[in-house]
Amino acid sequence: AAAYIASGYFVRVSGSEGPITEAEAVLKNNQARVAIVIPSGFGRSLSRSEPAAVQILLDGSDGNSANVTKAYIESIMASLSKKRLEQTLKARASTADMSRAAPLVDLQFRVFYNPELRSSSFMVPGILCMILLIVTALLSGLSITREKELGTMEQILVSPLSRFEFILGKTVPFVLVGLIDVVLILVAARLLFHIPIRGSLVLLFFSSLIFLFTSLGLGLFGASVSRTQAQVMLTIFPFMMPAFL
Repeated sequence: AAAYIASGYFVRVSGSEGPITEAEAVLKNNQARVAIVIPSGFGRSLSRSEPAAVQILLDGSDGNSANVTKAYIESIMASLSKKRLEQTLKARASTADMSRAAPLVDLQFRVFYNPELRSSSFMVPGILCMILLIVTALLSGLSITREKELGTMEQILVSPLSRFEFILGKTVPFVLVGLIDVVLILVAARLLFHIPIRGSLVLLFFSSLIFLFTSLGLGLFGASVSRTQAQVMLTIFPFMMPAFL
């Protein structure tokens, strides 16, 4: 139990000796995402070098979170099993008056990006791209088709306003909104999720600006072939879904 808490991935919300129904109740009441049931006699089985079972109950309502939690549990369990195996082999070697314990194959992995395998470090940067794509591509297309639905497009075309100025007026505000979103998401990622921001921020904003203009082009394309807001949504979504994936 201490190993799970010390890992930093889990926080104990409750823990007591009781029936299995108590652990199930904690999950059903949304008080916890996972319950670890250590049966009576667990320590005695380990001391006798007998197989010892631990039951893990996961809340499967959120499949992604359940899979991430399962991976954390399996990693901690494998580490504990390895340490226990080393202790058993050393004890047997000492009993047999052997000079050294039987060697074990020690396989160690090193992950260069996100070495802790924190799910937030994978998800939050992806959410940044998703929000920018939705805000710029979808909203810019909807704003132009709204002029067509309201009948004000003809008034704009006969006004002294040029087409270039009209497109700038429909795109520049969303570029500014997108850049503000970049700042807000980066601040939230740093303060709320403790994701380190390494590298050049200037390069990041420059790349975001290029991304914003390409997604705005997608919105303008959808607006140019659509007459209603519903049509522009159906036009843009086939492009957005593969982009999300």
